[in-house]
Amino acid sequence: MTALLQRFEDITKKDILTAGGKGANLGEMVHAGIPVPEGAVLTTEAYRLYVKENKIDLKAPAEEIRKAFLTGSMPKELHVTLLEYYIGIGEGERIAVRSSATAEDLEDASFAGQQETYLNVRGEEELTEAVKRCYASLWGDRAVSYRREKGYEDENVALAVVIQKMVESETAGVVFTINPASGKKEEMLINASYGLGESVVSGVVSPDELVCDRLGNVIKCQIGAKETQVVYGEKQTVTVPVAEGKRSRLSLSDEQIRKLTETAAEIERHYHKPMDIEWAFVDQKLYILQARAIMAGAEERKEVDESKMPPLQPVNQKMKATLMFLMEKMPVPYLPLDYDFCMPISRQKAEIFAEGGMLVDNDCRLDDNGFLCLPTVKFKVNKNLIHFPGLMKEMKDHQANVERLEKCLSGAEPVIRKAAGSEEAAKELQQTAAELDQMRNLITETAYVRFKYAVFPGFMMNKSLGKLLKKVDPALSPYNLLTGLSYKTAEMNRQMKELAEKLLTIDGAAEKILAGCSYEELTAENNEVREELENFLQENGYKSDFPDYCFTAKTWLEDKERFFQVLRPLLKNPAGEGMSQEEGLTYYQELFTKMTAGLSDRKKAEVRQLCEYYRTYHVQRERTQYLWEGCFYACRKRLKRIAGILSVPEEDLLYLRYEELQNVIRNGAVPDREREIISRRKEYRPLVEAYW
Repeated sequence: MTALLQRFEDITKKDILTAGGKGANLGEMVHAGIPVPEGAVLTTEAYRLYVKENKIDLKAPAEEIRKAFLTGSMPKELHVTLLEYYIGIGEGERIAVRSSATAEDLEDASFAGQQETYLNVRGEEELTEAVKRCYASLWGDRAVSYRREKGYEDENVALAVVIQKMVESETAGVVFTINPASGKKEEMLINASYGLGESVVSGVVSPDELVCDRLGNVIKCQIGAKETQVVYGEKQTVTVPVAEGKRSRLSLSDEQIRKLTETAAEIERHYHKPMDIEWAFVDQKLYILQARAIMAGAEERKEVDESKMPPLQPVNQKMKATLMFLMEKMPVPYLPLDYDFCMPISRQKAEIFAEGGMLVDNDCRLDDNGFLCLPTVKFKVNKNLIHFPGLMKEMKDHQANVERLEKCLSGAEPVIRKAAGSEEAAKELQQTAAELDQMRNLITETAYVRFKYAVFPGFMMNKSLGKLLKKVDPALSPYNLLTGLSYKTAEMNRQMKELAEKLLTIDGAAEKILAGCSYEELTAENNEVREELENFLQENGYKSDFPDYCFTAKTWLEDKERFFQVLRPLLKNPAGEGMSQEEGLTYYQELFTKMTAGLSDRKKAEVRQLCEYYRTYHVQRERTQYLWEGCFYACRKRLKRIAGILSVPEEDLLYLRYEELQNVIRNGAVPDREREIISRRKEYRPLVEAYW
């Protein structure tokens, strides 16, 4: 095989930078002797060749990049390589074409689902089109936004594409090598249904659910309705009814259950961690389609009464967008204390709407057992609606908005920085608790001004600015007006690029980081490297793995190995292909000239002022996000101190609501009532995670 395409047999988990996370994982399983359907990976070299041959400008707006990928021509060398492989596995065979991003190895970033997958692809034309669509999906709005939120440079994330022979499964589903509801390591949980596994993974059917021991003996079985199944259509896949007689029967035989649990245990032993595995049976032969580590619930917990679980909430079309937003923001349900420190941020949106007489239930609720329940997304108005025009008028006073933002944030910033940087070992309980309360108040206050004086006013500008931009190019959006800005994330990325370039000049430093050397080892033996890294982290170290969690997140300062994970791709490609700030400013000026062509001087001046306010709002939004991350870091330090004074595990305090924690602080110890609350919520936590 060429450097453009590698068979699974030639790939291992070490090949993430060329095969992407999904491709490297499939290759690793093949090397371990696990039955994986035949396949190969179009490497990141193929992606870069496509970019080069089609002269795709990765400095352009995301909409333009997507269009360039979709309308580009497959380079001859790549086309021949791809076609030869396809003919080799059987021309006309049904194949799956799956995106495999190089960022998928980062445990702190849920990149899965950000790019595209195409099933039942047949023929040369469909295959090349599916590959191009996978490439374009790397530049989808959701994928780009998610990467930027996590602090990853767009141009340093390349895409590989998995080309895999599809199996026409009779039965398929998922198996968890521990029971996620109880956390029991000796139990496996199997979900199974007829047809392709897509029906189980996507949740469109009620599958059979089995709890088994590790030898395949069924402990508990619930036969699902299985009204429909997903099968191959002429193109892609289709959903068809399941025969009445099959619906009431278990979709797996005893022999298949034993084979599945045996193979699942083998996969778990190979990876040394509990796994979530997608599987399929064809003519009694088992195939493993994908395997991922289970990130939570791996420790044994007590059995819980599932009757205590709130009713599952049906999700209608209206709710889907809200649900997608919530799952990206909160992949794991909040612990009670996290909820009370983070939900005030989201709640400020509802507070502002309420000032104008609009009542919106758009926030999750937390019940007394710790279950996080979806909002109703209900909307109603009250008598305060008469204030709505005044609220809109206030938000359009851009100069006043900027002044209010600056006053609030410039006042909060030094307080938070001092709290995050201070050592509090000598402080008393009440003083530490007062500082924690101060941080929570600052979170709420800064969230209010952020939404009222930056987010909402900026959103209100989208229509008028978008209208002017569409005249230049229908693919443009107001986001294109933000190039060349100096804001926190952009500045952090620039400084990280400079750090990578510096480390490459220090003998052996980059090579050791790429080889997996730890932060402590590297800095202990090289003072110059230590100084460069410490200077960067002093300025940017509050960046979090999960920026929407207060107490369960970790900053780069707290987890320097994660920082190295983000740094490694830059060391492989330090130059990148993104715009410099100067290039961005030039692009912005040129775009402004085009969008205001034909307007009067007075109107141009008005649009110029509007654009500058729009850019300022974005800077303040980014500034606030990083400020919160510093504030969360300060909160974690204070909670750790409180736990130390009270001589209780810090984790226990996370199961308390803030009012309950305050009662503990007032008592100077954990009263019996709060002890019972902690014990009960800890017991329910595995089910809380499964419910979410």
